[in-house]
Amino acid sequence: MKLGGRSGNRSLAATWLALAAACCTTETIASGLGNRFPIAPPVAAPTAPSGIIADAGATVAPGSVTASAAASNGTFDERGLREQLATAEDPTVPALELANLLAASERFREALAVVDTGLRRRVTPPLRQARASVLRDLGQRHLAVAELRAVERDLPPEEIDPVVRFELAQLEWLEGEAAAAAATLQRLQVLNANSAWLQDHRQEVAELMAAVQAGGRPRIVLIRDWLGNLRGADSVRARLSLLDWMLDATELEPDRARELHVLALGVALGDDSAAVRARAVQRGVPDPDFALEFFTEGLSDPSPLVRRCAAPRLAATLPERAAPQLFECMKSEDDALAFLAEHDALATLRAAPRSCSEADAGDASQRATLVAAWQRALEQP
Repeated sequence: MKLGGRSGNRSLAATWLALAAACCTTETIASGLGNRFPIAPPVAAPTAPSGIIADAGATVAPGSVTASAAASNGTFDERGLREQLATAEDPTVPALELANLLAASERFREALAVVDTGLRRRVTPPLRQARASVLRDLGQRHLAVAELRAVERDLPPEEIDPVVRFELAQLEWLEGEAAAAAATLQRLQVLNANSAWLQDHRQEVAELMAAVQAGGRPRIVLIRDWLGNLRGADSVRARLSLLDWMLDATELEPDRARELHVLALGVALGDDSAAVRARAVQRGVPDPDFALEFFTEGLSDPSPLVRRCAAPRLAATLPERAAPQLFECMKSEDDALAFLAEHDALATLRAAPRSCSEADAGDASQRATLVAAWQRALEQP
């Protein structure tokens, strides 16, 4: 009996996101990897948005976030943070820490709910900015634009983080509001003229302004926003279509296409739909060092469909290491088609002790007999 609920796909998504961080350059690691939201107002150099502006040729490297005492002491515990969120006089820090923790496991909708909970208790600029950030990562860019515009409207001009204005301009441009984006960039250049961030990122600002002034509705150009589209698409069919494009990404340069492939797997593996998770396991190409863990986690997914797809991929990708994992999965498998897929995958690696039909796979006693026969066969030298 496999684990039910969403624990399986959460585990797989979290595993792959952690692995993705090891094989992607820091400049294109999008939200969901590591701490996403600064937990205190920036002191000197604000956090820059992550991603690449492909059309403008500019790179915006992510900055570091301010670490809290809790973070530095390793106390990122979900239960404890939820208690702090409910009881702290100022919920800002626990809300942002918990949102970071959830985002790192591809749980962005839960992260949004946490930020909203914090805002109901106390409205603070960091929480409002975090809300816009999560909305963007969920593909709801129009709502993120509204949130950032409200932040800029409600705070004194000198208190606006330059990154807020830059991200607002990006989003306005992506939403087809070129005139608004140009105006936001002008405010950034005037009102934040002396900021350290602007001094370090004048080229990116100039390139975004040039792209905005060139006219035309832009395509999605940040890896972050491609991933947001994948999270935010309403239908399973749309998410499958987006995932297929991202896993191929033939229009992109090879290195960039590979990074998008890896990060899209992390998003897809956290999807509520078994069909999307199955497609990720079926078509995903993990780095060799991580392939065993990737496909073994797929074999433990709560959906039989995902397990059915993981079994042949594991056998084909790692034929010298797959047999023990396939056999272990067969021992606890209670779905007929998944059991048959695991049996057939194992039979491509070792001589099968006996055949297995769909009817056999659907009968608990026959499955037990087949497992016993496989155990004897695998014990043979």
